Amino acid sequence: MAVEKFEEIAKTFDERVRKIVWCTVTTPDTAGRPFSRILHPVWEGKVGYDLNLFWKGGVSDPTFGVLKPTPSRIELWTLADLATGKPPTIWQA
Repeated sequence: MAVEKFEEIAKTFDERVRKIVWCTVTTPDTAGRPFSRILHPVWEGKVGYDLNLFWKGGVSDPTFGVLKPTPSRIELWTLADLATGKPPTIWQA
């Protein structure tokens, strides 16, 4: 089921992504090869732990980085939907 406006799925999307503890992200390296890593997503605000545990200089450490994705498509479905053949809810920019 396609939706026209993100606002139509915003609440459900937000409820689902806030439950995510770890995620896999793949981006190209400088040679264009896929580079995958596991990240701890933070959706907004404070992270809830001391960044100095991971980066000596906190956010000013040169190895600290923030990835801000800008989605062009969001697809929402549940395992029950998938098992019963119910189509996903899809938003596209």
